[in-house]
Amino acid sequence: MSEGNPKDVRTFYSQPRFVDEPEFSHDPVVEHEQQCRYDALVSLLDNYALALDTGCGTGRYFNMLTAHGGQVIGVDFSKDMLGKARLNADNLPAGQAAVLLGDMTRLPFRDSSFDLVASIEVLEHVPNWELAVFEFSRLLKPGGSLIISVPNRLSMYGLTRYASRIFIKSENPCDQWKTYYELKSVLKRAGFSVTGIRGVCYLPGDLSYYQPFKWIMIRSLPILRFLQRTLSTRRPFHSLGYSIVVKGTKISGT
Repeated sequence: MSEGNPKDVRTFYSQPRFVDEPEFSHDPVVEHEQQCRYDALVSLLDNYALALDTGCGTGRYFNMLTAHGGQVIGVDFSKDMLGKARLNADNLPAGQAAVLLGDMTRLPFRDSSFDLVASIEVLEHVPNWELAVFEFSRLLKPGGSLIISVPNRLSMYGLTRYASRIFIKSENPCDQWKTYYELKSVLKRAGFSVTGIRGVCYLPGDLSYYQPFKWIMIRSLPILRFLQRTLSTRRPFHSLGYSIVVKGTKISGT
């Protein structure tokens, strides 16, 4: 996978196809995936006073975050994305959400400013993602929570996707899927203890989104929902979902 550079990533994700993407897909399989991720995130969220949504994109998770407490500040480095995020913020009660243009590896906030930092399906697109995790640690109060969601290289989806890249080059300038073990190692070095993990969406690989396999997946949704409920918190399956959601708690004194 290409590691890319921040300027290429910014240009790539400022394309209209990403900025104008609807919040919820009408595709049943993608809808299932999104619902699994949403449920996993909510299961790990605590109430908070001030949250930072890093790489907030169009602000699609503002409603979820503000439902768990006070204010949320969304940060993204794409002006085009932030234009739509600002509209989503304006639809919330006055003062609940604000947006800011910025680089998540160097943010203009004081140390220990936030109770919660969220990074949802973002770090795989950040070339220097480890620096971002250390920045999250700086910004969090001791005892504060970090919620990270990333596509999982050890999932069936990840394995088939990476195998296909041998023959089909991705146009994405940075698409570095993670594993739970990579995240855990970096979180520990950045001063976090891992206090929660959820597996997201147990699809049998990339072909799940394409016909004729998609037809089978749609008719298998009750089974897939059962697998999600059964496997998402169970070792070792919680680290084998299509995505993984990891919660880190900042250790006091770090």
